[in-house]
Formats: sequence, C-alpha cells, structure tokens
Amino acid sequence: MPSYISDNIFFLIKNKQLVLWDYQAHKQYSIAPQYLCRLLHLSQNPDEEPDSQDAIDQELLAADVLSETEFPAMEWGWDDLSRIFHVGTSKIDYAARPESVHEWAMAYQSACEEAFTVPVPKLRHEVQDKDERRRIALTRPETTQHHDLHSTLLKRRSVREFLPVAVTKQQVASILYYSLAYLPFRALETSLLCPDELRHRRTSPSGGGLNAIEGYVYIKNVAQIPSGFYYYNPVEHQLEAISNDLDFSLGQALNGQFFAQDIPFGIFLTCQFDRLWWKYPHSRAYRVALLDAGHISQTVQLVSTALGLGTWVSAAIDESCLEPLLGDLHSSAPLLFVGAGVSTGRDMPAALEALHASEGAREND
Repeated sequence: MPSYISDNIFFLIKNKQLVLWDYQAHKQYSIAPQYLCRLLHLSQNPDEEPDSQDAIDQELLAADVLSETEFPAMEWGWDDLSRIFHVGTSKIDYAARPESVHEWAMAYQSACEEAFTVPVPKLRHEVQDKDERRRIALTRPETTQHHDLHSTLLKRRSVREFLPVAVTKQQVASILYYSLAYLPFRALETSLLCPDELRHRRTSPSGGGLNAIEGYVYIKNVAQIPSGFYYYNPVEHQLEAISNDLDFSLGQALNGQFFAQDIPFGIFLTCQFDRLWWKYPHSRAYRVALLDAGHISQTVQLVSTALGLGTWVSAAIDESCLEPLLGDLHSSAPLLFVGAGVSTGRDMPAALEALHASEGAREND
C-alpha cells in the first residue's frame, strides 16, 4: 500500500501547543487543527495522493512531511520506541561543519567555552554530606600483581548460578578500584588544556571526560562489609552506606531473574544524564551513556574473572524497585547491573535445567 506520509513523525502536546515532530530531520512544527485533520484524512485514505494545489498540502510537502512519491519503507524488527531512538539519534545537524583541522579546533574550543558558561553538574560524591560513620574505607590493590590478559579473556563468561561463599573485602576493593576509581597518576598524564573539573581518569574511556557513570554497590555476602546498598566514592575509594536494610528483592529489581538472589556482590552502573546534557545537547549523547556503561561493565567482568570470580551482566532492570534507594531516576538512571561471586560455572541455573528436564520427561510419557 502506498505511503505518502512520512513514517518519521509523531505528535505531542508541548507548551500547550500541538507539535508535529520530525525526529529524522530534527525539526518540530507547531500545527493548527486543520493540518492534523488533513493528515488524518490522508492516513485513512492511503491511495489518495497529496494535492500540490492545496495550501496545507503545499506546506506539508515543503516540510517533507508529505511526498508526491512514496516514502521508502524502512525494515525494522523492534518496536516504534526503539526506532524513534535509533533514527532520531543517527544524525547530528551542524550549523557549520568544520572543513579543516584549524576550523575543527576553533569549533571545539568554542563549544567548550560555551559549555563552561554554566557550572559542570556535580556527581554524588561532590555534593553529599560527609558522614564518617556511614563510610567504609577500601585498601588500594597492589599494583605489582599481574594477570595474563589472554587467559582472562578466555575465562570470562556469563554464569547464572552462584555459591553461598563470601567474596573477600579485598576482591571487592580491587574490582571497584580498577573499574570505577579515579586514578591520580592518570590525571597527571592529562593535557594541561583540560579543565580541572574534567581531569579525573579511570581505566575505561568516558565520553567527553565527564565520568557520568557512577557505581551503586549491592552487598549481600562480602566478608567484613555489612550487607546493604552503597555508593562508591571514586575519589576516596570508599563505600558510603545508603541503606543497610536489604528488604528489596534483587531478583525482582532485575525483572524476575530470581537466580540473581544468590549473587553476593554486584554493581548497578547508573548514568547522571545532566553531566552529558551539560556538554552534549543532542540526543545522540544517550548512545555515549550506553557505551560508557558497557566499557566499565566489561572491566568489572575482566577484573572479577582474573580474581577467580564468576560474573553476570544484565540490562533488564525494573527501575521502580530502585527509586527508594536511588531517588528520582529521571536525571540519573541505572543502565546495567554486573554481579560477581564464586560460581558453579553454570551458564544456566539448576532451576531452569530441572524445569527443562521435567518438561522433557512429560513429553516422553
């Protein structure tokens, strides 16, 4: 069936106006009711071509909302929300695109200067009250330890069955240090052109040097650390207690993946979006948040594997379960959970294997 209406538009109420949003072209139009009525009519009569003599159709044609020829169909296997995100963040429109190294440097400097006309949004460790009673200091790992990267990469795998064996405090300290800590010697290696607010460096790359990813640590069975929920301070290399009452279900928080209940230790990697909004106003920066979380999660898994622990990572997070612990999740939200502990090595939990075996037995009856 022909389509003369763009697939890359949707409507919303914004500032008490009806807005047509072309998310592929990154354009928004405030439209009157007669324009909406015309689009509804054409959508219900798909064989009817736009009228180039009609004033409304002329404007819609000029805005590329309508076309005198069929719009090409886009094959997409997920839902409309994911399509909007993909298409809407796949292109950045620049007022003037640099055409030389000098022009690029000028444009980059200008963008940085404009960003710094407002303060850099602060991370939790920069603004929270310092209550010494709720802080647990962690020792920094010995830098003389060596682990073979080749063997670590080959050993890393996702496991879904963990044993009731306590993880050591030093293992947790090493994992957090090598994945989330700000490393002082790395800051010394940073160019002097970098502003003081953005000189912190981790082992993983971070978009714009913003370090927008933070770690909230779930402790269930770690020697010398009380069970609870903690914030990891990357400057001080310490845990700061949020709640020592783990009355929430980790399996529920991970959308019903109840085998996670046995995980002794894990990290919710959250992104403080306002750090990215501050420097990158375009929605494409959401991809940077996902990349940053992915980098750190892989580091967590590799360090854990090198220390003899099994790991499991998931993005299936029920954010409502975390709101009582993390607060408002609109400007700062969890993107990934990485769990670690002593494991049986099973990639499928025993409960799933038993269910499969029982179903197979019934089929053979």
